[in-house]
Amino acid sequence: MTKEMSTERKIAYQKARNEFFKMARELNASHGVEIVGVFYSDYHKKPLIYPNHVAAIKTFEKFRKLYVQEQPKNMVTQEEITKQLIIKKMEELQKLREKNRFTELTIKVYEMKKEDFSANMDPKDVNDLLYVVRENLKQMKEILKARADNEGSTLNIS
Repeated sequence: MTKEMSTERKIAYQKARNEFFKMARELNASHGVEIVGVFYSDYHKKPLIYPNHVAAIKTFEKFRKLYVQEQPKNMVTQEEITKQLIIKKMEELQKLREKNRFTELTIKVYEMKKEDFSANMDPKDVNDLLYVVRENLKQMKEILKARADNEGSTLNIS
């Protein structure tokens, strides 16, 4: 990075920082909002603390003492976010597994021959196959009923 670009970046940073300070002061004065900030930057040897070290410590202490129920509802830790994401993905995975099982069994039903049914079949597979057959029959009945209703409605037109 050239020295000129570095100077421009520093000036832009200082303007943005000063704008933040101005807005924070206005919010505090007009609405009593308690705002603290810790700025880490290559432009400072030590972190810059707004409004000052003592006020920041007091505000952070108040925040730490909040009961879990009183903390903002949208405040969650990274661990909680990860747990929620895992639960959601596990539910999606389970639904996909069920859908795949249903599809596999549907294909199996269409490919089966009379001799494929034997007394040695796993009872779970038999129950699953019966479920798939019933579901496919329901879908077929719905399709046929819808077609019959459509044909019936066009026949009634004079």
